[in-house]
Amino acid sequence: MLYRRLLPVIILGVALATLSCSNSSVPRTEAPLSGEVAPRFIIGADLSFLPELVWAGAEYRVDGAAADPLTIFGAHGFNLVRLRLWHAPEGYWHGLDATVAFAREVTDSGFELMLDLHYSDTWADPGKQFKPDAWLDADFPGLVDSVRFYTATVVRRFADEGIPLAYIQLGNEIDGGLLWDDGYVGWEGSPDDTWKRWTQLTALLLAAVEGVRAGADPGMPPRIILHVSQGGDNETCRWFFDRVIAAGVEFDTIGLSFYPWWHGELRDLRANMNDLARRHGKEILIVETAYPWTLSWWDDTHNFVGEPTQLHPGYGASPGSQERFLRDLVTTVAQVPHGLGRGVVYWEPAWVSVEDGPPNPYENLALFDFHWDALPALGFGLER
Repeated sequence: MLYRRLLPVIILGVALATLSCSNSSVPRTEAPLSGEVAPRFIIGADLSFLPELVWAGAEYRVDGAAADPLTIFGAHGFNLVRLRLWHAPEGYWHGLDATVAFAREVTDSGFELMLDLHYSDTWADPGKQFKPDAWLDADFPGLVDSVRFYTATVVRRFADEGIPLAYIQLGNEIDGGLLWDDGYVGWEGSPDDTWKRWTQLTALLLAAVEGVRAGADPGMPPRIILHVSQGGDNETCRWFFDRVIAAGVEFDTIGLSFYPWWHGELRDLRANMNDLARRHGKEILIVETAYPWTLSWWDDTHNFVGEPTQLHPGYGASPGSQERFLRDLVTTVAQVPHGLGRGVVYWEPAWVSVEDGPPNPYENLALFDFHWDALPALGFGLER
């Protein structure tokens, strides 16, 4: 047991020493060209809020006619649904039972499923990675064991329920680490960008990978995603993935967020994805994105996007501009070298404002208008 806990320390120490002594960083790995039929391009939607919104009274329409929301998404070319999971949230939504119940509806409706483990009782993102309350008093070896056991338990629950997991994210936007402060690495050149900090982060990730392998049906293991927020920042992505891969963390897919008001322009995303594909030979997924169809407001909650300065150059804030941006984003991902650009997942496209629903700063970024009618951009993945 001691050797297993020290192994990531030894591996990462050697790897970081090699990186620090080399001007060429990590050797580039060209993905092999294959004659096999390429897997289908993913057009996905994070619909984690949807059950709560329907419970609160939201109805979804196409040309004024109400329809089941999953049916609407399927008819508009979506083939994957992403759901977030919190460890022990306050209330029912986003906990394991609620997520399993909705996941069954999703897969029964013909969608592939992506599960996003936040390893938190609430939101985890670049600005916060709160430990679950149940793990607050654990020492570091205990925290590693908790990650391994929890991950295995979750994956096994889905397997036992007969709900196939196509993808699983080990953390949400973890470019600064996860389960802070133990797994915090800061940013490149920060005081926390140290050998010890990276050793702890990679130990947590190695335990999470072990948990996936232990819990999964051996014949149907999910593909493992590591997800960072800075889709347009190649320097940050190199810094993160070079170190994680050098430490021997096994995963399948690089997951990126790309919100242009935070992460730059499509050309920045293109340059980053192309470099990562050639550098590491792994498939790349945009697991979060959005774009506004208006800068107007509907409810009293301050919106994430409301200023013209937040728009991508060359695109306005209109239903047509939203659709054009998303189609251009799909084209950008599809052109990643060697077919490694695997798809685009829109974050919470069904998050409409409803009186008894969660406060909504996102209403003008949804793919439904203020009257819950589908916008043209809902079909951004069609005609592929």
